[in-house]
Amino acid sequence: MRRTVVLIATLAFIGFLAVLTVLGFINNGVTALGVIAILILVLFSVGIVGALRQPPPPPPPANLSATPPPETTPPPDADPPSPPPRSQS
Repeated sequence: MRRTVVLIATLAFIGFLAVLTVLGFINNGVTALGVIAILILVLFSVGIVGALRQPPPPPPPANLSATPPPETTPPPDADPPSPPPRSQS
């Protein structure tokens, strides 16, 4: 429900900005600033509306968030690391 309200408010805001941009085109002609405004509106429309139309991700399982990270100790039968080679000076 909240996502629908936010989507409608976003569409109204983008529509209002589009009307202002078209009025700018009517009054001043096509300018570089007007073309940039259209590109920004398209970017907003695709990004925001696309994100709001996707369902929210499922919450993480409750038992995974409380578990500590696994230890990274080597197994007991692993060979110890070899020492670095000595430099000849």
